[in-house]
Amino acid sequence: MFSLGAVIIIILTGRADYIRISNRSSQEFIDLTVKNWSKRLQQTFSGSPLELCCHQLKKCMEVAFRCVEEDRHERPGIVDVIYALNEIDDTIDWMEDGLWDKVEQRVVELSVGEDSTHRIDDINIELKVLECIVDGREDPSNLKLPLLELITKKFANELRIGNGGCGEVYKGVLQNKVIAVKKLHSSHTIEDKMFHQEVQSLIMVKHQNMVRFLGYCLHTEEKAMKMEGKIIMAQIRERLLCFDYMSKGSLENHLTGNLYCLISIYIIHCCAS
Repeated sequence: MFSLGAVIIIILTGRADYIRISNRSSQEFIDLTVKNWSKRLQQTFSGSPLELCCHQLKKCMEVAFRCVEEDRHERPGIVDVIYALNEIDDTIDWMEDGLWDKVEQRVVELSVGEDSTHRIDDINIELKVLECIVDGREDPSNLKLPLLELITKKFANELRIGNGGCGEVYKGVLQNKVIAVKKLHSSHTIEDKMFHQEVQSLIMVKHQNMVRFLGYCLHTEEKAMKMEGKIIMAQIRERLLCFDYMSKGSLENHLTGNLYCLISIYIIHCCAS
């Protein structure tokens, strides 16, 4: 692992720059390397794509510096390195798709028949709030359905990472992080009171053996539909839960069964601690 880390550092830094800044602390070294790359990439990228490139570069450098830790026991194994790099690739794929240059276009698509300008502003604000929650600067909160549709590409099959008795799990890709979005099945069987109770319990849970809860979505709307020659108002309900994405395994093993399993896991771990 040491050799791999050294090679990555040399490649990303460049031999000349490596010699010039090799006496700096690891954090200063990483910051200067990212700054140098930012100057070079400004000729090709700008705005969000540039920020994303620099973020990926920083993550690669952090992985490399973990590989060259003086204490060999602190160095990651090859499996850990692969998982870390795969997580970086998830975000790069979205950059290549042009997601962050097309946010306004996607929001307009999701906002047909509504005030698009207002919705674009709302989505941008909600994205920032979600990023703050993921970074730990804000507490879990209510997340809007259009936001979750945006980061999961409207729950695209390519982003589905698992399914269980109570729903399907999708990757939700932000600008610098991947989260897991659980879309619950048979929402009509889930009473709002029970859903609220589960959400309140999940917000309170803070345990090293629990997947971190990020937020929830409780969305209900009515839609006119024709049935047996009559127009009826059908109620469309969506109930979703958001968690940290576990790069080392699917959330399917942690969020299966009905909603009661969530609180059951909480009780088991609390009793064991």
